[in-house]
Amino acid sequence: MWKKCPKYDLSPAYCEHCKDPFNFLSSATELRIKPSDSSRLLLLTAETPMGVVHVLRIPRDGRGMELTECPVEELHSCRSAEISASLEAQVREFALREGHLFVPGQRLTYRESTPEGPPQCWHCKQTLSYERGSLGCTKCRSYVCQCGTCWEGFPGGLTWKKEYRGPQGPPPVPPSERRWYVYLARKFADRTHRVTTPCSNASRSGGRREASTPSPSAVDPARSSARSRPSSQGLRRTACRL
Repeated sequence: MWKKCPKYDLSPAYCEHCKDPFNFLSSATELRIKPSDSSRLLLLTAETPMGVVHVLRIPRDGRGMELTECPVEELHSCRSAEISASLEAQVREFALREGHLFVPGQRLTYRESTPEGPPQCWHCKQTLSYERGSLGCTKCRSYVCQCGTCWEGFPGGLTWKKEYRGPQGPPPVPPSERRWYVYLARKFADRTHRVTTPCSNASRSGGRREASTPSPSAVDPARSSARSRPSSQGLRRTACRL
């Protein structure tokens, strides 16, 4: 059990860094099997200052996976196991389904091909793009950031074209939970199964849909019409006209 925060030298009970288990993601993915019920524990984090490890609990039959935490002592009786390709596929499918995510088969924003460059997450300012492997949201068809944020939940503000966009509806999954699904889907990514999704869905505000994660100061507004343009391989891709 850690006595002090490793970053700010504060008590874990009062440190926001220590309270967030996402700050302790494990660099190596480990799988443990509980001898009591043969369930599997996919370790997501190292031991946190609270003395727990965050895991994906996988029942013996593979159904009803659950993101949870368990005391470090519980792992002492578990044995290590290899992560099979079939288990990776199950975890990936679980993460995409529960996180309302999809793997884009093309760029989701017109802005990615302009001098402005790819859009940024309106919440944490991370760059989002097809080339960076960003995932998409099945509800709003925009990129989903690693922090779990997408176009849904945007509080309102100016777009990158200095146009005002009003507040959006709630996201399908709270970002604090969704980022775990994003993490799992990216960690066990299968890029051979991409989804080609023209972003022509109409927005609830003004009949237009933003196809990238927006920013109050730099957002990518999408138009309802789509346009095709040739890629470097001579293929034609459909992208949003922003």
